[in-house]
Amino acid sequence: MSVNEFVSLNTAKDPELRMTAQLAVHCAPILKDAKAANILTVAEADFKGIGYLLQGTGISYRFLKTAGGKAILYLYRKKRLQDILRDSRILALFGSYGWGNQEWMRDWEDRIQADGATVLNGEGITVNGAPGEDTLEECRSAGRGLAGMV
Repeated sequence: MSVNEFVSLNTAKDPELRMTAQLAVHCAPILKDAKAANILTVAEADFKGIGYLLQGTGISYRFLKTAGGKAILYLYRKKRLQDILRDSRILALFGSYGWGNQEWMRDWEDRIQADGATVLNGEGITVNGAPGEDTLEECRSAGRGLAGMV
């Protein structure tokens, strides 16, 4: 796709065309099955048709957040992620929540351990809402710990 074609699609009045352009440019590795997951940020008004656009691709998505008129989406190939997690022996888990408790993290840790993997430091990192500096540093530390094992 040429730059002119992309600009034309990305500025089209039809939200489906805009979304198609965003998927093509930002999610090519997951569309080609070269990558298991991807984060995509699009105009909030454009993401509503993503389910239709992803039909038959084997790609699922989760709506993560809206901010400043943008929607943040997590696109993933479920089986591929499960295979990656199953093949990994040590994992760091992170999740945020806005209501309820952290039972989902405990369930996730149990599933990971039942598949024979180990959760780094014995438990996942959770935060209620947006992470503060302490939680961000805990995540950085976990990343350094995992990188040191490679």
